[in-house]
Amino acid sequence: MNNSLAIYENFAQTKDIATALSNSDLVPPHFQKKPANVLIALEFAHRNDIAPFAAMQSMFVVHGRVGMSAAMAISLARKHNVWRTLKYKVTGAGNTLAVTAIATLHDDTEVDATVTMEMANIAGWSKNAVYKSIPEQMLKYRAATFLIRSNFPEVLFGMQTVEELNDVEASKKAVPVKQTPQVIEIEAVEEIPVATIEPNPEPEAENIEPERDIEDLRGELREFIFTRPLSWFEKIGKDKMVMIDMIESETNYDRMVAIHAKTAQYDRLASI
Repeated sequence: MNNSLAIYENFAQTKDIATALSNSDLVPPHFQKKPANVLIALEFAHRNDIAPFAAMQSMFVVHGRVGMSAAMAISLARKHNVWRTLKYKVTGAGNTLAVTAIATLHDDTEVDATVTMEMANIAGWSKNAVYKSIPEQMLKYRAATFLIRSNFPEVLFGMQTVEELNDVEASKKAVPVKQTPQVIEIEAVEEIPVATIEPNPEPEAENIEPERDIEDLRGELREFIFTRPLSWFEKIGKDKMVMIDMIESETNYDRMVAIHAKTAQYDRLASI
């Protein structure tokens, strides 16, 4: 069996390995004396064909959620040979700092993703202290993660990076910043001009079944955004990477419902 379930073919042996590793003081603290956590790391290692110790060194728990380091995400993309080369273009400084991750594929085409300090400030990521000490490196990590998530989702399988999880936590403490056209204003659904959107007497969010899981909504939105052409984003005046990041990082069910409804309104606007 050549997949992640193969580690369970001899579960007793795998369990013994997990227990032995959890007893080592060389593994990260969140794996010590926790064989169940180690078992998850073993599954991750087997699925990606990497050493278990390397997997554990790159996996962290941030406020109850597990994530991999951005460095590991980039390493996995290289290991899976999804691109021929990866390079970065850095422009500006301070609040105008911008980093573009550019991947050259095997057919010589290029895909890219850009992250700016302005985005970090607006989203509240820069409340994370590392944006002050190593801003360029943090933007490189985020740009590369955006590029991988939007073009090679099979590398991450929906798993978030530690940097993303830390940024989400930092953003919760951020003072609200005046939104720019690139950021989706979820609370302002009713402010879209009536002349450009067909009347909708019932809030669209009410049509979504309350019992739907947040991950179901996230999956629908992720698939929808990934399949939209560049012209769709240009017509509604939004940035694809910002929308993807909001979908991936949102943990509140009600706000995810609002994002779902807002995206539907954008789609109607784009079709006019």
